[in-house]
Amino acid sequence: MILLLGAAASLFSLSATVPQVLRAARTRSVEGVSYVSVVLSLATFTLWVVYAFAVADRVQIVNNVLAFVLLIALAVVVARTGGRSSWAAVGAILLSAAVAVVVVDVLNSFVLALAATAISSVRMLPQTRLALARRPMSGLDPWSLVLGWVGMVLWASYGAAVGDLGVLICSALGLVMQSAIVAVRVPPRRSLQSLAEGRLGTPVARLASPLARRFPAPAPVGYGLAA
Repeated sequence: MILLLGAAASLFSLSATVPQVLRAARTRSVEGVSYVSVVLSLATFTLWVVYAFAVADRVQIVNNVLAFVLLIALAVVVARTGGRSSWAAVGAILLSAAVAVVVVDVLNSFVLALAATAISSVRMLPQTRLALARRPMSGLDPWSLVLGWVGMVLWASYGAAVGDLGVLICSALGLVMQSAIVAVRVPPRRSLQSLAEGRLGTPVARLASPLARRFPAPAPVGYGLAA
C-alpha cells in the first residue's frame, strides 16, 4: 500500500509539470509564471535527488529524478519565452548539488532533508505572491496546478505513512501555497460553471449542472479549468 501511495504521488506530481511545459511551448506565453519559483524548484529538487539516493528510497529516486528533468524542460521554455537568462537555473543546480553532497558527507541525510524542506517552503512564495496580487496568470496551466495540488496531498500522506518528516513538512507547506494559487487561477464556482457548460463533455456537464445552478458563478473573466 505504501508503494502504491508513493507511485500515485509520483504520477500526479510528475504529470503536473507536463501541461505547463506544453502550454508554454504551444502558446509562447508565460504570463503569470514566476521564473524565480522555477529556479528555486530546480534548486529544491537537486537537493531532494541527492537525499533520495542518500536514504535509498526507490520511490523518491524515480520521482525526484524525473521531476528534475521535467523542471529543466520547463526552465528552458520559460527562459526562452520570457527572455530570461538560463544561467540562473544552471547556477542553482550546480550550487545546490555541491551543497547537498557536502551536507551528506559531513553531516547526514536528515540535515539535508531539513535544508531541502527550508528551500521547498519558500520556492513557491514568488508564485503565490503573484497569485494573491491578482496579476494576470493566463500563462499558468490550470490542469498543472490541480494535478500538482493532488500530488502534494499524496506526498504528504506518503511522508506520514513512511515516517519521513522531511517529506511530510515539505509537502504540507507546499500544499498551503499551492491551494492559494489554485483558488485564484481556478476559482471553484467559475470552474464548476465551465464544466456545466460542457468543457469536459456532456456526461460531466450533466453531473455539474445541478451544483452550478446551486452555486452560481460571478461574471466570467477567462478563468476556469479550460481557460
